[in-house]
Amino acid sequence: MQYFIILPLTVVGFLLFSGSGGSLIDTARRFLNVREIQNNQGFRNLELSKLMYEAGFVKGYNYCVWFVKAIIIKSYKGSNKEVLLRKINGSSQRTWKNLKSYNGVKVFYDVSKAKPGDIVFYRWQNNKTRGHAEFFEKHAQGGFYSVSGNSPLPKGGQGIARRYRNAAKIKNGNFKLLGFVRL
Repeated sequence: MQYFIILPLTVVGFLLFSGSGGSLIDTARRFLNVREIQNNQGFRNLELSKLMYEAGFVKGYNYCVWFVKAIIIKSYKGSNKEVLLRKINGSSQRTWKNLKSYNGVKVFYDVSKAKPGDIVFYRWQNNKTRGHAEFFEKHAQGGFYSVSGNSPLPKGGQGIARRYRNAAKIKNGNFKLLGFVRL
């Protein structure tokens, strides 16, 4: 005799996602090409909107770090999650400094050691208080690919995008690589 258990769709979705241990990069990829509402006013995806507001997103502000935090909220399972979330705020530069001084993560500077899901931090050369944060996706010829919030989309507009980063340009260009953080 066979028995079947009928579960509500929300429970099935939760079991499928959380039971598989979805990685940071897999979760970030789920939101690729989600378009923002013009001028950083929100997102055209209800799940991402809810996660972003939970992370601390404020309309009108740059949101690359809030995207990183939202993905951590959704899929990071480490025992240091609460401490980690307190160290991540809306500023890429403050978040970089907070994580660099936290020994609960691994900080490194060599792109060849990066793995999918590592967080990448940058600083603008002409404005040392501003920068960017995103997830490393994979190595590529002459650089790497990332999944990035607050970025240009292939068909126009801004949102969550896959970006190619040229290794030479991020070392010597206007967008300077600060380093990587592995959770």
